[in-house]
Amino acid sequence: MNARKKLKLLIIFSIIIFLVGVICFYSNNLHICGDYGCSLDITLGYGKPIINFFLTIIVIAILMFFLNEKIINFWIKVISIVTPILLLVLYISPASCQGGFFPCFNDREAMSIYASIFFIATTLLTVAIKAIALSVKRHREGAV
Repeated sequence: MNARKKLKLLIIFSIIIFLVGVICFYSNNLHICGDYGCSLDITLGYGKPIINFFLTIIVIAILMFFLNEKIINFWIKVISIVTPILLLVLYISPASCQGGFFPCFNDREAMSIYASIFFIATTLLTVAIKAIALSVKRHREGAV
């Protein structure tokens, strides 16, 4: 399967998961949970982090369409390792903080923002490394 098809599948999968996050986030407005409404664990604990993280993936995957196929393949290999780790971190982080004297920096919503920043940094580093490697390779082939 070529790189562009893999990107299309990634975008479609990410949009589906993003829509699940939107449904979870707006579950009270959609009256999914009945008369009593949904708990904050569903709306803020799952909906908001899914929206934050998968929106980042969708935007970056769309931007990757404009790059070289070799860069896209390398990026897909890297994110296939990074993304499950980030999703595991999101899953094991607490849904919300219980309050206290200090502000909370490790609830699921904050971790989704950190995961998105890490995902962007990983993408930029991956694209830069592969682009430099391809540039050096072209330069060596032209010099020979």
